[in-house]
Amino acid sequence: MRPIYVRLLQLHPSGFRNRFAGEMLDIFDDCGQPPALVLDAALSLVRQWTVRAPVRQALQARSVEGDSGLYINVSETPRPASLMLGALLAVVFFFAMSYLNTHGGKRASLIIGSHHPSPSHMLPAATRAEAESLTTETRMKPYPDQPQLPAYFQMILVLAALDTDRNGVISAAEIERAPAVLARLDANHDGHLDAAECGARGIDSQRPSGIQAFMRIHPVLAALDTNHDGFISSDEIRNASASLRTLDRNHDGNLSEVEVYPDAFFAKVISIMATLDADGDKKLSRQELVGPVADRFRGVLDHADRDHDGFITESELAAEFLRSSPPVH
Repeated sequence: MRPIYVRLLQLHPSGFRNRFAGEMLDIFDDCGQPPALVLDAALSLVRQWTVRAPVRQALQARSVEGDSGLYINVSETPRPASLMLGALLAVVFFFAMSYLNTHGGKRASLIIGSHHPSPSHMLPAATRAEAESLTTETRMKPYPDQPQLPAYFQMILVLAALDTDRNGVISAAEIERAPAVLARLDANHDGHLDAAECGARGIDSQRPSGIQAFMRIHPVLAALDTNHDGFISSDEIRNASASLRTLDRNHDGNLSEVEVYPDAFFAKVISIMATLDADGDKKLSRQELVGPVADRFRGVLDHADRDHDGFITESELAAEFLRSSPPVH
C-alpha cells in the first residue's frame, strides 16, 4: 500500500510535491497506511492537474513578467468544477463498493454467542441457537467475587447447572429446583438429556456401551438415569429431585462433593469393560481382549474368568482387581 501512495505523491505537480509530499507521507505512516488515504491521494492528483492548473499557470505568468512581489489572493471557496468532480468521484466510489459488497463472492457466516450465563449481561441474553450451530462461543471469566466451581463440576454440566450458588454443594433448595434446571439443559429440545448434554466429550456415538458407561461412572448421572439406558428422559427429569436425594448418604439434605464424586475403583472397572466390549453384550470374550488397554491389564484379564465359561463379566473383573491389589486398611 505504501509504494502506491508514494507513487501517487510523485505524480503531483512539483510545487505541490515539494511543499506537502513529506507531510502527507508522515501522516500516512502514522495512521497505519489506511486505504482511504490512498484514495484521497488519487483524488488530490486529479484535482491538482485539472482544477488547480489555471491558478498555477497564472502564478507562472506573473513570475515570468518579473512581478515576483505580487501575491494572488485565491478564494478558499471551492470552484463549481471541483464540487462536480468530487460528487462524480463519490458516486462512482459508492457504486463500486456496493457492487463489490454484493458480488464479492461467498462470505463465511459467523454465529457468535454463548450458552453460558454471565453476570456481565445487564439484560437476559436468550438464544434459540443450538450449541453446535455457534461458529464462535464466548466464555466469560468469573468475577473476582464469584467463587470458582470445582473442576469436576465444570466437566459435568448437570452439576454445574444444579450448583447455582457455585459453592461446590448441591443444597436442598437446589435439589428441589432440579427439574426446571435440567429442562434448560435440553439444547436440542428433544425432551431428554443425552450424554453430550450432560457433559460427555469424545464418546463414540456408535458405541452405546461407552455412553452408558459414562452415565454410570458419575453418581449424579447414574441416579438421574434410573433405567440406565444412557439418557435422562422427560419422566426422569420430572423425578430428578427424588432421584438426587438417594445420593444423600448422611441425610443432611445436601449433596457434598464426597457424595457426588465418582468412585475411582468402580470407574476403572466400568471404563475397561466399555472400552473392550466391542459387541455391547456386557461381557468380554477372548476375542475382545486385544489392544493397548487389554495389554495394560493383561495379568488381571488372564485370570478374571474364574468360572471358565469363556467370558469375563464386570463382577469378575472387579473381583480380580481386588484379589490382585487388595485394599489397604
